[in-house]
Amino acid sequence: MIKLAKILPAMEKLKTMDLSNNHLSLKSIFYLLESVNLCPNVAKLEASVDQQIAVLTFVNKGGPDATQSRNYNFHDVQLHKCQQMEVTSKKICLAGNRFQDEDLKNLCLVLRKCSNILELDLSNNSFGDSEVLKIMDSIKVLKNLNYLILDKNQMSPDGVISLLEFFSRLERITSVHLGLEGCTIGLYMTRRLLTILTKCSGLAEINFSGNSLNDQDIEQMVLCLSSLRSLRCLSIRDNVFSSNGICLLANSFNHCRRISKMDIRSRKNAFLHFVENEASEALFCRFTHCGIDQPDLRALCAVFENCDHLAELDLSGNDLDNEGLRWIFEHLPKIQNSCSLKINHNGTSPDGLLLLVNFLATKDDVVEVQASLCSEKMLLITLRKQDKPQKILSLKECNLQAEHLSQLLSGLKECTVLSNFISINNGLTLRSAKTLLKSLRRLTGVQKICIKEPWVTDESFPTFLSLAAEVQGEVITIIFSNSDLSLDSLSILLDALEGKYHLKSINFGSLNLDNTTILKLSSRVSAMPLLKKLGLNKNHFDSQMSAHLAEVLKATPQIEEIDLSYNKIDDAGMKEIARILPGMKNVKLINFSCNSITSVGGQWIAEGLVESEKLEILKLSGNRIENKTLETLAPILPFKKHLKVLHLSSCQLDSEGLGHLAGILAKCPQIEEINLSENNIGDKGVMSFMTPWPQSSQLRKIELKACDISDCASKTLIVGLSCCPFLEEIFLSWNKLGDETAKELAMVLPGLTRMKFLDLDNNCITTYGASMLARQLPRCPRIQTIRLWHNSISEDVKKQLADQEPRLHFAFL
Repeated sequence: MIKLAKILPAMEKLKTMDLSNNHLSLKSIFYLLESVNLCPNVAKLEASVDQQIAVLTFVNKGGPDATQSRNYNFHDVQLHKCQQMEVTSKKICLAGNRFQDEDLKNLCLVLRKCSNILELDLSNNSFGDSEVLKIMDSIKVLKNLNYLILDKNQMSPDGVISLLEFFSRLERITSVHLGLEGCTIGLYMTRRLLTILTKCSGLAEINFSGNSLNDQDIEQMVLCLSSLRSLRCLSIRDNVFSSNGICLLANSFNHCRRISKMDIRSRKNAFLHFVENEASEALFCRFTHCGIDQPDLRALCAVFENCDHLAELDLSGNDLDNEGLRWIFEHLPKIQNSCSLKINHNGTSPDGLLLLVNFLATKDDVVEVQASLCSEKMLLITLRKQDKPQKILSLKECNLQAEHLSQLLSGLKECTVLSNFISINNGLTLRSAKTLLKSLRRLTGVQKICIKEPWVTDESFPTFLSLAAEVQGEVITIIFSNSDLSLDSLSILLDALEGKYHLKSINFGSLNLDNTTILKLSSRVSAMPLLKKLGLNKNHFDSQMSAHLAEVLKATPQIEEIDLSYNKIDDAGMKEIARILPGMKNVKLINFSCNSITSVGGQWIAEGLVESEKLEILKLSGNRIENKTLETLAPILPFKKHLKVLHLSSCQLDSEGLGHLAGILAKCPQIEEINLSENNIGDKGVMSFMTPWPQSSQLRKIELKACDISDCASKTLIVGLSCCPFLEEIFLSWNKLGDETAKELAMVLPGLTRMKFLDLDNNCITTYGASMLARQLPRCPRIQTIRLWHNSISEDVKKQLADQEPRLHFAFL
């Protein structure tokens, strides 16, 4: 082992050396530690005598390939620099070695020399209080150390206090993650502990788990929260809370306005998240499966009644009945903006639903009610202050009997500003539907009424359409998509459309229209001067039918949205359609995705869109349009000042094609959504695409799934994305991204204050990268999900991280 340690610095080409199961001793581990200091190529050492593991991981720092061409461009240089980046920090894992006496002294001496350690894991070594303090004294000189793990040792609560006192004196400590799992803490110890914690200027996360905290402990903790100015997350797991304890935690936002999210689950687990600034603008509260009943609800309502920044209150899975609903609505919070109330799985009956309809009609702040009482058991209420009230009622499978329908119709008459009513399988008959339509009749404004019942078939539709027009006025939108209709039935329906001059939107998706039906549709549409939306997706259109389709579009120059996705339109058919595009001056949405268009047809489309100045959404995914189309399309995109959505996934593009889109986010800052997934873009293509970095971009969603991207492009990509302050969703699954990308993302996520979803499925991220993301999540209260399925993370670590941060998802679905 001595000889091996001496020759390691000369082994520049190595990537990994596994010395496990070789009668390892503590002496051999010390030699390996010395080699880490001597060998600049060693990035990680994992060594354990208990498990007989010794693995060294290296980073290749050799020079550039002598055979490399001198004529590579700027992005080749950046890529090469990324691949040859010097690694100065190291990770050392010495879990399970049980250092004692002289061995502990030697460990302290060796660690003192490891100046480049980034992470040090000393878990499961049976260290007591004195041993840990000796180690602390030896590593305080390590300026680069930013992550220390001391799990599963033998420290007492007094030892933890001493350790915290030590940390509180180190001004360079920026983050301390403290877990006290399994310790029994009394009130005196709680006070001591909290007093020390307030002195730790960099304390970011506190984890109290399995400590049997009582109401007095929780009250002391809540009173100290405002003094913990750097705290980002407080976790209390495996602790049974009383009803009073839940109210104490709920009231914590009155003591510390930095609290942005409060999550209490099953009366056992509680999580408080904090923002960095002085006060949170929105408070999200969840009290799920906590057994909350009427007395508990009254106490909670008293806490939130004067909360003007409550954005969400989730009371799902509790014991609230109809009277509980009544109490909630009689004590609604005084909201300033918008607030969602979730009351799923609470045993709400149809009578409770009628109570909600009454509140929708009589309370100005109640603007939307969504209910599904049978299968989903879902109840969602939206509160919002608005100058011009518009209210929405959506009912699905609510098991309404005749007496309920009668009361529902009576209640709807009182809701004079209902703009949207949706009823799905609620037992409405044609007769009750007629009464319903009369009840919903309004003299002004546009109403959307959706009724889905088994009796709404092709035979009854003309009658229903006439009935709607008779009692409601002109019908302006009709949706037939995904209906199981025969061609004869379609013909009947098209006959029913004759004379419907006020129609503005028709959706004929998934109806398998034939040429005869297309011709009849053309004659009907040509007599609809107000038609703005036409959906004809999934109809198997071929070249011959495309010519008829072009005539339909030619007859509707005022059209704003056209959806022809998932058909069989080839280049010849697209030529016919593209020919009439210049005449569609008002077009805002074009969806030609998943047809049989090649590069030739793609260029026809690009040329046809030159004059489409109002274009907002362009979707060409799933066509073999290749780089040539981008060469024609890219120059006109900066002139599309209203373009917000661009979909080019699975279009057989490569890095050369992405070169045509170089800087598109900088040239088109108004773009909100871009999809380039399933193209062979690679690192070079991504670096081209993100250079120059966008400034003040409006981008909200970017998809780069299955694009062959590795860590070499991550810095360019993520720095570019960090310039997009409105980002909400990032999809990077099915690539080759590793811990470097995860670390870069973790660094920028707190600054992306609107982020909700990050997809990193099926990449090369390890425990380190996932832990970095988990560590930053407390600073990101708006993030709902980070997906990490099928990465290089062990099952026990997945469970540990998921318990620590439930927003990390490791399952396939």
